[in-house]
Amino acid sequence: MDHNKVQKALGLAKGSNKLIYGYRLFSAFATMKLRLVIIAHDMGPSQKEKLINQCLHYKVPYDATNFSREELAHATGMKTLVAVGVEDENIYQLIKKYF
Repeated sequence: MDHNKVQKALGLAKGSNKLIYGYRLFSAFATMKLRLVIIAHDMGPSQKEKLINQCLHYKVPYDATNFSREELAHATGMKTLVAVGVEDENIYQLIKKYF
């Protein structure tokens, strides 16, 4: 996996408003907009389990092993971030290519 290219793709998604994070992430599952969810490996265990269960229920691909909180935050230009969802199909395909 190419960390730098995935981080750049996440930055591109953030710049084009195709990245979902925070409380909107849980509500985005019901709208079926999510293409991929990236979860920080150092996220709290109970929230991580809830998010993974949502991904499994709605059949959304996810990654919970490759990024830390700091790496996700740095990639998106935010202070702290523990999970993000990508809603654009083209950005999802770009990220998938580097995994």
